[in-house]
Amino acid sequence: REDAHRRATTLPGAPPSCARCTGQPGAVAVGPASMPHASDSQGCSGPVASSDGQDVAELRLELAMEREFHHEALRLLQTHRAHGTAEFDTLQQELASVAAGLEQKEEEVLNMQFDMVALQNALRDQMQIADANSEALREASDKLVAREEALRQGGGRP
Repeated sequence: REDAHRRATTLPGAPPSCARCTGQPGAVAVGPASMPHASDSQGCSGPVASSDGQDVAELRLELAMEREFHHEALRLLQTHRAHGTAEFDTLQQELASVAAGLEQKEEEVLNMQFDMVALQNALRDQMQIADANSEALREASDKLVAREEALRQGGGRP
């Protein structure tokens, strides 16, 4: 009950303002004048005495402080959003850059694969030509050997 009284008679972030709760003369309560004090070891056990003018002034002060807290919270939220947006934009640009680099690498790999297939086809064609030339050379060599044999056996006449 004492804590509830102190919370009700204190501005946020300020020490208790009740003269009886603080033991300081001249302190003023924020809550209504009829709010009872909690009975505690400090001897606070009566209603808070304050005038209506003081209540209005203190409510205005409390309202001004709440507005200040609200504006500060909005400023912090806007700063946080701006940082979040900037970080999001940075990450989005980085992602786009990585994606473009990946596309380029994929294109390079595909080009290498096409070049490899073209080289394999050219090698296969060259091997077929070399095989055909080798066969033709063997046939021509065999014919030449046969002619030389025939020339040797025929006495030198073709």
